[in-house]
Amino acid sequence: MSRVKRLFDVGGKVALVTGAAGTIGAAFAEALASEGAKVFLVDRRGGDLSRVASDLQAKGLGCEWSEADLTKEEEIERAFSRCEEVLGHIDILVNSIGDSVYKPTLDLSLAEWNRVISVNLTSAFLCSKRAAKSMIDSGKRGKIINVASIYGLRVDYFPIAAYYSSKAGLINLTKALAVEWARFGINVNAIAPSFVPSRLTKIILEDPQSREHVLNRTPLRRLAQPEDLLGALMFLASPASDYITGQVIVVDGGWCAW
Repeated sequence: MSRVKRLFDVGGKVALVTGAAGTIGAAFAEALASEGAKVFLVDRRGGDLSRVASDLQAKGLGCEWSEADLTKEEEIERAFSRCEEVLGHIDILVNSIGDSVYKPTLDLSLAEWNRVISVNLTSAFLCSKRAAKSMIDSGKRGKIINVASIYGLRVDYFPIAAYYSSKAGLINLTKALAVEWARFGINVNAIAPSFVPSRLTKIILEDPQSREHVLNRTPLRRLAQPEDLLGALMFLASPASDYITGQVIVVDGGWCAW
């Protein structure tokens, strides 16, 4: 293997991917598994998660999985302990679960606000803390990758205040953990994509006016696809990024360049 290829080698690493039943999480899990990582999938949607695992196995890619609500610390502990039991200590954590409520703020209930913050931000805090323990106990380097959003860097006219706030918080959490855990050899970074067709973006992208707004804001004039994010993922998951921490890689077709 050449020196450059070794830089991007994740073979044998244990990668836990949250939100693995979703569009981005499933793509990330497949990419890591295809490059030799031992992948553990976690999501609260057990049926969808089982189908993702079956699809990977049908492609000859091994994986393990566990259904869990990642807003609950006891379920996180159960899933992460299972990962360590069957695959070993965690080398890579990808936090990719997400939720949103499309509703004017004046109509947004406290319960809806709390749900989005809990799924998008609190779960990343809890999962990162548990993964860091596994990494520190092993005495080896680790990688934590948070899936943020361009809407953690700026807002728009869409009524998704809780989502904007949660993703902005996730970006600053990324920076805080990067600084705090650098001494343990743990790199914490984030990927901030623009619009990827998915369950969460469906309400916006199915509206012709909103979709045109998104395309007009994107210099490359197309939506992001999951494969557009894989380069950033593999870079941040591999030794190629060992000297990079606390950063946000924006994958947005030029949106933030305006």
